[in-house]
Amino acid sequence: MDNIKDFFGDHDPETVMRLVQVGVDTFAREAGLEGNDIYEGLKDGNTAAQTLGLTRQDLEVLYAVGFNLLNSGDLTKAEDAFVHLCLIDPLEAKNHYCLGLSRQMAGKPAQAIDNYLNFLALDATNPDGYLRYGECLLATGDRAEALESFRLAAAEAEKVEGQAAALAEARGRIEMLTQEMAP
Repeated sequence: MDNIKDFFGDHDPETVMRLVQVGVDTFAREAGLEGNDIYEGLKDGNTAAQTLGLTRQDLEVLYAVGFNLLNSGDLTKAEDAFVHLCLIDPLEAKNHYCLGLSRQMAGKPAQAIDNYLNFLALDATNPDGYLRYGECLLATGDRAEALESFRLAAAEAEKVEGQAAALAEARGRIEMLTQEMAP
């Protein structure tokens, strides 16, 4: 599809938008969302946290609770904490990273992949995101994409001082996969 016109064909864009709005309004009504403060806040472009009046300090306290659960090995509760943080504060990259980490540590690499992609969409220069993403790709059997992710991790780590450990890890993974995938 080259552009939006190809998708809509000869339909008038204003008509299409009216139909979309009818669909959204119908969904909101049938789901009981009309008048819901959070739904209305989201429609206004706010996060749920903003609509609820949560401050950055409040969110940092919630993050600390989840992080402590993750560090203590309570992966189920950590995952729950970070799922909720991602829902109410979806633009905070570290929430997605920690949700991915909790799922990866719990042996759910396929789920963690999406979380790391969300993290990388918000913080595309972070080599740790590419490393964890690559690990999950390896765990699900996608060696070629994992190799590419490790290459991206190395490239990002080379750009910033203080990323020697990430760079060494990425290079080690690249070497390992290159040898394993050689004919």
